[in-house]
Amino acid sequence: MEKPLSYKGKNYQLTFAEDRPFVFLEDEKGNQLAELFALSSIHSLDGRDDTTKVGSWQVESTSDETVYTLRAESSVWEGKIYRF
Repeated sequence: MEKPLSYKGKNYQLTFAEDRPFVFLEDEKGNQLAELFALSSIHSLDGRDDTTKVGSWQVESTSDETVYTLRAESSVWEGKIYRF
């Protein structure tokens, strides 16, 4: 089984759930501080924004930064992208 995506900073760790759009925030001792729901909606004048499909977390790293991306489909928008 593959280890879930995670990012470890000096005082915290983020773990990206494999089966749902959540990010878990832990302190430096491994105590869970929060479960962050990553999705959001922005309704337009043309209708309500419902998320219709969610992809899986992807990660890109450079020497300067690490970006975790989640792509989703919408009932109103061409697509949505969530980044941490």
